[in-house]
Amino acid sequence: VLNGYSPALIEKDRMTVAKLLQGQGYETACIGKWHLGGGWYTPEGEPFKPERRQPLNVDFSRGMVDCPNDHGFDYSFITAACSTVDSPYVFIENGQCSELPTATMERTDSPITFGSREGPMVPGWKNEDVDPTYIVKSKEFISQHLENNGAQPFFLYLALSAPHAPWLPPDFVKGLTMEGPRGDLVALVDWCVGQISDYLDEQGIADDTLLIFTSDNGPRVGAKGHKSSGPYRGYKSHIWEGGHREPFIARWPGKIQPGSTSDEPIELTDLYATCAALT
Repeated sequence: VLNGYSPALIEKDRMTVAKLLQGQGYETACIGKWHLGGGWYTPEGEPFKPERRQPLNVDFSRGMVDCPNDHGFDYSFITAACSTVDSPYVFIENGQCSELPTATMERTDSPITFGSREGPMVPGWKNEDVDPTYIVKSKEFISQHLENNGAQPFFLYLALSAPHAPWLPPDFVKGLTMEGPRGDLVALVDWCVGQISDYLDEQGIADDTLLIFTSDNGPRVGAKGHKSSGPYRGYKSHIWEGGHREPFIARWPGKIQPGSTSDEPIELTDLYATCAALT
């Protein structure tokens, strides 16, 4: 996991799931937090080399050096790193900033709980709007795909920010769970997944679409006696099972029996083989 100024982690010639599917005729999109590096240019047009305690020397108008479009995605709408914690706080569409981050995010509290790290942001940026914006863009991608390339399959990688800190739920879920702001952000995740699931139904393509919900790590230590990792030892960043066991829910009407479960051990890299088999 890299910050918002790191060079790309993925080599340009490395095969990815998106490249695999793109090569099989899929229209592909990456929407959400990228967090895999990409880098920026200096005002002189050279790749910026981030170093600790060194001031930023970035010309955001030049766009990113490397972005999801270089790794198999036809369309991308992202933030460079963690959307609500790491600068630059700006949406990046197909490698270009949607608006120049000429303002500054002020660090007002611990970034682990409520605050965001200081850094460039677009004027008027609101963390509460991030995930709802990703849902709007996801629906737009699906809609435009069906209108322009309806006979072609699509692949959408949607990486939500919630329920990552800072816990700043939008008004429409605020207080919904009676479990505080973090609980409300979990409700926001549920809302986001429901929006996509319902939209597939509305467009009449649910039966032809495999929808997968999962995560990339276990939970943080629970507060007030809450056993956030259940019966498993460890938490996020730990090597034990509690640190890397994640939810995995798949929906595919007509192909996957609702309510069914599997005890087959899997990991996220297995999705590569699954996607290859589908093509």
